[in-house]
Amino acid sequence: MECGSVEGVGRIFAKSVGTRTGWIDRAAMHCKKVNEAMIHDIESMCVQLDELWSYVQNKGDEQWVWNAIDAMTKLLIAFVVSPWDKKGARKLVKTLKKRIKSVWLFLSDGLDHYIKFIARHFKNATYIQMVKHYKGRKLASIEKRHIQGLPIAVAEELIRLHGIGSGINTAFVERLNLTERQSSAKLKRKTLCFAKLVQRLSGFMNLFQAYYNFVRPHESLEENGVKRTPGMAARLTDHVWTWNELLAQ
Repeated sequence: MECGSVEGVGRIFAKSVGTRTGWIDRAAMHCKKVNEAMIHDIESMCVQLDELWSYVQNKGDEQWVWNAIDAMTKLLIAFVVSPWDKKGARKLVKTLKKRIKSVWLFLSDGLDHYIKFIARHFKNATYIQMVKHYKGRKLASIEKRHIQGLPIAVAEELIRLHGIGSGINTAFVERLNLTERQSSAKLKRKTLCFAKLVQRLSGFMNLFQAYYNFVRPHESLEENGVKRTPGMAARLTDHVWTWNELLAQ
């Protein structure tokens, strides 16, 4: 029995390392093009932002996966692989600007890097931060910090009225972070399978984004017994894709 590693695939198909990684690189580039072609003109009620820590080659080269998810459809709208700095936040928000037609609420953690870029590109949107305060390693409290737009109380009520949740939180993007970690050893905290190149980590994320949005049904989106993907919920497609369909697009 072989696991789904690059080495295992190579032993099954008797292919060299270069051939195997070439397959993966080609699939990742193809999925990047699919994501760019499919994800556009998104009308979102609420976009949640968060960052997922990782590293490349060694833990001295910290890289973060910056995620933006639509809270209602669970669509992974955009991601960026970057160090934890203003450049990562700027690139993520600029990508959102290209893909989002309208949005009224942004929710994130207390990272200040987002503030000026959201104000610049989404002047009419409301932006609220969830700032976590710790005592030692334990979460002591969560502060809701108003940055721009509607008051917090109004945003809370609108979230409840639209069925997005019980109130302001970043739970959906945090759950996405966990799904990403569970989907690849490259994102696990303790692993021998870490990415050796930033391009390979970005390539995995392109593959994951296409798979998550169009191939993998989301349990919370099932409707009248019909399984749906985030892409279906966002009306980007009308059916669950297969891997063959994705790679043949």
